[in-house]
Amino acid sequence: GAEGAPCPPLPTESGSSPVFVLEGAGVCVKLYVDAPAGRPAAERTLEEGALAAIAARGGLVARVAPPLVAAGLLEYEGEGEGAVERDESAAAASEGFGRHARLAAGAAHTVGVRGAGGGLAYLIVGLCEGRPLRRAWSDLSDATGAHVARQLGAFAAELHAVDVPDELVAAHAQAEAETEAEAGDDAAILEAEAGVPAAWRPFVRLLRARRAYCTARQRMTSVLPKALADEIEAYVPADPVSLLDLSVPPVLMHSDLTDENVLVSGDGDAAVLRVIDFGDARCGHALYDLVAVALSALQADAGRLAAFVTAYAEHGGQRPLCAGLAPGVRTARAALCMCLLHEQD
Repeated sequence: GAEGAPCPPLPTESGSSPVFVLEGAGVCVKLYVDAPAGRPAAERTLEEGALAAIAARGGLVARVAPPLVAAGLLEYEGEGEGAVERDESAAAASEGFGRHARLAAGAAHTVGVRGAGGGLAYLIVGLCEGRPLRRAWSDLSDATGAHVARQLGAFAAELHAVDVPDELVAAHAQAEAETEAEAGDDAAILEAEAGVPAAWRPFVRLLRARRAYCTARQRMTSVLPKALADEIEAYVPADPVSLLDLSVPPVLMHSDLTDENVLVSGDGDAAVLRVIDFGDARCGHALYDLVAVALSALQADAGRLAAFVTAYAEHGGQRPLCAGLAPGVRTARAALCMCLLHEQD
């Protein structure tokens, strides 16, 4: 597959963007097929920027995250196998539009997709070995589980310490602004966001959008008893921004640290942790990340949570979990609010 030989990519468990595993090449190709016309590379830019920032930091966080191989924009002409006209990525250009573009084009042709306006944004990352924790926990010993939790705590702490480039913040803000402009509600949002620093705006928008229907969602899923669901309106602030201290810079979050995106291979102290799918990466508050870790990746196991929190504190430097919370907001309450507002049920 790497050199264009017949080797159909294999679709993985689907998200909003299809991902194809090319084992012979040791990479995964992600196609952003839902990108709006006129800006097919917007979502890719956010994921690519997060992975690039992680690689620049190095250390444990870079070893756990998938390495960024290439990213670009394919432009097609014709139908069916449609010739690839151009690729914007520097990597492809330097190789005479070689290996990386052919990998992405092969994946695109497998499912017969073309991007909006004839362009198809793609991202290629190194293949991460391991089983999702969702399928692995039943086979792991308590000692291995504690080791995995410690690795995940160290990873999360180092991820939250990654320097977020101004370009990544600007790209995220631009993508959000263009989405809202298409929805026709940009004026109202701009008015509501007066005084919100640019780096915090995408996260503030997310929390406000989730707050608008979090009670209805909890009642619909029936996860909470009715008596508790009825308390949400009084417990979660009407405007979640009141939980935050916007004078403190946000951190880089994965935003989807669930038991599907955390992989493990090996056993005991030799177990190796990998984290995949940075498609929802954004800047925000660390507690939003830790909700998914606690309730999904670690399955609310008290021993694993203790190991995670200890490792997070050991690797977190001078930034405690309460950093970024408004004065007087207790960490426990903010964490529960983030749980109720999180995208994961």
